Amino acid sequence: MDQKTLGRRKFLQRTTALLSSGPLLAGGAVTMAQTESAPGSRTAGRTVIQLDGQWHYRPIARTTLHSDGSITEDKSNLPPAGQMAVPSNWNLKGLPNFNGKVLFERDFDFPGQPAPDDRVFIVFHGVDYFSTVALNGAEIGRHEGYFQRFEFDVTSHIRRGLNHLSVTVDAPLEEPGTVWPDHKRMIKGVFSHWDCKPGSTSMEHGQDGTTAGIWNRVELEVRHRAWLGDVKIQPFLYDYNGKQERGDHKKTHAKIFVTAEITAARPGNYVLTAEAGGVRVTSSVKIAEESKSVLLVLPIENPRLWWTWDLGEPYLYTCRMTLASEGATIDSQEIPFGIRTIALDEKTGEWKLNGVRFFIRGSSVVPDLW
Repeated sequence: MDQKTLGRRKFLQRTTALLSSGPLLAGGAVTMAQTESAPGSRTAGRTVIQLDGQWHYRPIARTTLHSDGSITEDKSNLPPAGQMAVPSNWNLKGLPNFNGKVLFERDFDFPGQPAPDDRVFIVFHGVDYFSTVALNGAEIGRHEGYFQRFEFDVTSHIRRGLNHLSVTVDAPLEEPGTVWPDHKRMIKGVFSHWDCKPGSTSMEHGQDGTTAGIWNRVELEVRHRAWLGDVKIQPFLYDYNGKQERGDHKKTHAKIFVTAEITAARPGNYVLTAEAGGVRVTSSVKIAEESKSVLLVLPIENPRLWWTWDLGEPYLYTCRMTLASEGATIDSQEIPFGIRTIALDEKTGEWKLNGVRFFIRGSSVVPDLW
């Protein structure tokens, strides 16, 4: 084996390992028998059943993505079926350098019948790349992407007792020349295409070590009555005179704009609370339709600012969101966030963080490469 090939192989082992350990995976694989009840946990307003563990898998076809968006299949000489831990990167767990379509399946027990105000969701925290999800033989949704969390409402498809979940994942080869490397259609980050890795933009080896599969955890969530959806946090700094902060961070205040989506299975009156930095703001919310967007503003005096490591501390606050009804908390979330301003002086080309000039560092080096 020549040094170039050896270097490429070592790189792929290191970079693909990042997808099966560390902060990219919020939960490790949990082995369980396929027909046992999955372990569940109860939080305010939600019951969560983990669906990680050993899944059956079966390669369906090798696939190629073409410039017109079409995908062709080759079903000859496929790898054998087997079992694979979820979450994982299939390049490391039995399907090395396989660009194609794979069917993942598992059974799980659902312990009860949803109440009239309950909604049941299948939640995926990361699947690469195209996915089609079916429950008990009925297709419930499709998704395209790598990093994004997504979910499907399966209330009408879930049944008490044994259920069968299947996920067809397609991570095709992008056709060399017409699509790869200059006209890529899939957004997969440096783990798919990175000029500095062994193989780089090579037609033959540039797509080695695919990052495909169900690479993050899978959960079943039962939500009761009403729940919090996406929460967006936008900090704004200003000085004592009301002007936008210009560098003297010792004399600044902050307003934290918190936008929360609320979905309710039962229309009615709810109370939304946001708390961060010792400040608590509450708003009464009347939901007549299925969902509503609510804005809360948190004023924080003399906040601790977020800095790059060389200028200070990258300090993070925690915003705790709670949704209540009739005096009881029915859902909650905790979201970390930083308070800072970033500005570009278009005349000088200088970037400023919290009013202080700083240098934006760019790098094409994955930290674990050397």
